[in-house]
Amino acid sequence: MSKSKLKNWAKVGLLSVLWCGGLGQTPAQDAESQSAALDRLPKVWQERVHRLTREEFEATLSFWAEKFAPTLTVTKLGESAEGLGIFQIEITDTLVPDTDKQRALITALHGGPERSGTTACLHLIEWLLGESPEAVETRRKQRIRFIPVPNPYAYFVTDRFGNSLKIDPYTGGGVANWDLKTVTFKALDRSPEIRAVIEAIDDFQPEVHLDLHGTGLQ
Repeated sequence: MSKSKLKNWAKVGLLSVLWCGGLGQTPAQDAESQSAALDRLPKVWQERVHRLTREEFEATLSFWAEKFAPTLTVTKLGESAEGLGIFQIEITDTLVPDTDKQRALITALHGGPERSGTTACLHLIEWLLGESPEAVETRRKQRIRFIPVPNPYAYFVTDRFGNSLKIDPYTGGGVANWDLKTVTFKALDRSPEIRAVIEAIDDFQPEVHLDLHGTGLQ
């Protein structure tokens, strides 16, 4: 076999192995390992899994604020119609002046039924509090604010998109609730969740806003 043919054969063989999910695995072995991984996941359709409660969430925020001050601060932006708190978390290196820092806002506006958006927010907060070179550099160069549970009624009570007055903080409840000429929301009295997010954006003026979503529970 010529060297060129041997090289081509080796490339095809390597790609085939990688396509199977890892060195030394056949397609059957790869399928078996994937099946085993799926079997280890919680089966929420068979047995109810624990979901984060409001008490656990607020206790976590208090723990973070105490342990990681002044790097992390917690601010209460407002309350739902039921009196459930809407909280904002900021992370930055306070030893570095804010003058030239980038401003990033991360939310989970559908965090009621789409719980993985909120989960991603909380995991990112934990990562940013770590000592990896990337986390340290991010804290030095950015101010990052999080609103992981903008709609506490949906997240902790119903697992549905809207608040108790059926307004979805992500959509605003439809075009009728917006003044499109002035780009203002007309139903703030019926959506303290939207009021909290809008005021947070106006105050912070983020250069980037990332809204995390996920698979709905419906």
